Amino acid sequence: MRVIDGNKLMQLNEELAASLIAGDLKRADQLDEEMIRLVGTDGRVVINTVIAPPRLMYMYAFNRAMLQMNHGYVQEAALSMIDVMETLYFGGIQQEIFFVFDMLAEMRGMRDIFKNPFIVASDNLLMALLCTRQFPAISLSYLWKSYVQYKQLGLADLQDFVMSFIKIQYELVAVAYEKIDATGVNDFKEAASKIHAKCAVPSRKTVDEQTKSKSEQIITEPIKTEKSETQVDDVFKKETFRINTYDDEKRISKLYPSYDFRDSLLLKLFGSLDVNEEKQLPNIMQVLELVCYDEERYAAYYNNTCNMVYVSGELHEKDGKINMVVNPDGKYMFLPQGLVKNVYYRGQTKKYSPCYPSLYRKLSAKERLLERVKLCEFSILLQKHPCSHLFNRGIVNGLGNGTSEYHQLSIDDEALAQHYGIKTEYLDVTVDKWVAAFFACCDYVSPEDDRDRYDMHNKHDIGVFYIYKGEPDIRHDGCFRPIGIQPQSRPVLQAGFVKRMGRYKNFDTISASVPFKYDAECTRVIYNLFGKSFKIQPSEVIEQKAKKIVNEKHQFSEAAFIMAHQRYYKKLSDEKFNTMVQRYGLKSQSNPIVDFTTEELQQAFADRQIWEPYLWKMAYAQQIMMLPFDKD
Repeated sequence: MRVIDGNKLMQLNEELAASLIAGDLKRADQLDEEMIRLVGTDGRVVINTVIAPPRLMYMYAFNRAMLQMNHGYVQEAALSMIDVMETLYFGGIQQEIFFVFDMLAEMRGMRDIFKNPFIVASDNLLMALLCTRQFPAISLSYLWKSYVQYKQLGLADLQDFVMSFIKIQYELVAVAYEKIDATGVNDFKEAASKIHAKCAVPSRKTVDEQTKSKSEQIITEPIKTEKSETQVDDVFKKETFRINTYDDEKRISKLYPSYDFRDSLLLKLFGSLDVNEEKQLPNIMQVLELVCYDEERYAAYYNNTCNMVYVSGELHEKDGKINMVVNPDGKYMFLPQGLVKNVYYRGQTKKYSPCYPSLYRKLSAKERLLERVKLCEFSILLQKHPCSHLFNRGIVNGLGNGTSEYHQLSIDDEALAQHYGIKTEYLDVTVDKWVAAFFACCDYVSPEDDRDRYDMHNKHDIGVFYIYKGEPDIRHDGCFRPIGIQPQSRPVLQAGFVKRMGRYKNFDTISASVPFKYDAECTRVIYNLFGKSFKIQPSEVIEQKAKKIVNEKHQFSEAAFIMAHQRYYKKLSDEKFNTMVQRYGLKSQSNPIVDFTTEELQQAFADRQIWEPYLWKMAYAQQIMMLPFDKD
């Protein structure tokens, strides 16, 4: 083994980092050649070939990965990230994975998935390879994200490259969990046995060349069926494509494999712990690791056994998408999709017992009336938003077979109001475990003179991560419904659903939860992964208007009082309702208390143009034809 001068290695690495920041790739390549001769074997940074500080070794390997990504060499960057992982793992400094993960998360948080789809896919691949040993199930989850994104770009060589890692990772997950879930790991072993991908070496094209003319292309899978071609042709002649209806979704839901979240490994290991048992509690990354394990086990079982046949890809291709459905009132509704059918998550920075929605958290009758009127004032404002006109006008959706469907889009003002600080009888849940983790690790801050935001939670509290199972009631007024695409972006960016709760209905009684202890390194990773909260709470024109409504205590428009009476106090006569309003000291005015200026409406439309591509490209109209299948 060679002994390396640590000071020289540090100096060269600092020069390499500076060259990368300056964009001087020629100089960076020269430094890389010099350094790899010092600490490398066959072009790889290998810790057991030299005597050098492990921290310098992994920092160099990380910078090397960034250099390769700047050139668009995905395979080389992936191998360098494996060098980072192995240096951390075998060098005895596993805890520093959070430092590296945080750097990758911060880069990922700054990306736009549709402006930089190739880079986002590569970010996910690098995060997956970093987590290979310490968070094997998280690694598998990110590998699948990367695979699906490369597939959507039509990059078959990179698909095969990632699939070879997926096969290995299935096997690593099985090894990691065999002693604690011997039965469950069989699904991973079987999934691995079915993969025959070859590790094809991608051609060295630049990012622009690889994504040119393909970044907008979405590749769909052919229909999966064991029926003969004649049988399929006969069905196609009789049926026409159409968008799913509410009844279709219920039929499809019954075809998915059953899943009892109470049998999940997360709950088996940590579900019985009390908040007072702090030393035994997991941190949020350990929670996410087990959630990923449970999700990926379900996905592996689904792919191994499911006989559903309809126009769709395999299960991972649905994860993170938004399904378009025609709900019973004839409007389009949008359902955020997760891996496990009808399983949802919720994160809180603190355990509240009982767990009530904000409207029923020790509010007086006057305060509840006040929140109802605020919601109606917000609804009036929302209807003036230019995007609401689009929703009310509706859209025509081509079905690919020469026909089309026209429907209005559903606006859920109650669910939207909650996202701007108005108290309601709803609790938010999400199909995205990472979104739930964000809310479990970050605090809502609402300064008077600045925009609302989320900051990292820094108190020594015990957080809670909820799991809830329920089938959505896909109606605008359903008790459990998706928020989906709305005139504002926040709810859909959070993959949100809302659960209406009765006044004394405790969420704890209908869900399962795991307490976790706070860890600043974990929190920072999750915070940066969401662009320091911007990807959860983007700046919007309506925000300051809603804030004024939230802060108002006495005076609202006549229209808001009328709407509140009709919606929430319809059993009261006009006289009794007006008497109640007067008794509580509330006053009315003829005009709304807030309104958009012409400039603000123009800005709102411009904002919509920025994030609308994200929303619509995440949504897909599942043009379904249910083919015959054997009920047995």
